[in-house]
Amino acid sequence: MAKKKKRKSKVDKPSDFLILDCGDYFLLRNTRMKFKAKSGHTHLDNYETCEAIINWVCNHKVPYNDYLRESARRVSRDEKYLEMIDIKNDKVRNKQKYYNQNCGVVI
Repeated sequence: MAKKKKRKSKVDKPSDFLILDCGDYFLLRNTRMKFKAKSGHTHLDNYETCEAIINWVCNHKVPYNDYLRESARRVSRDEKYLEMIDIKNDKVRNKQKYYNQNCGVVI
């Protein structure tokens, strides 16, 4: 069997990111992007989460959580990766909700 190739980002590298300790939170910033309101940076609670976001962005892995997906979207410059996040958001948004109907159980 052929080995799967890891998708590495050719646009974003770990050295492009900067983690700043701001007291109550950490600021993750992509130094290659302009510092704007909704792009180029994100606010996170843990240092480990910042490192995980950097790892996910550089290795093209989509985060499992809505907030983390939005954070990854804000700091990434790679169009293919942003498209992968859009696909995941659409899947989550269109997912059918499970509803267990009460079938007449009387208490």
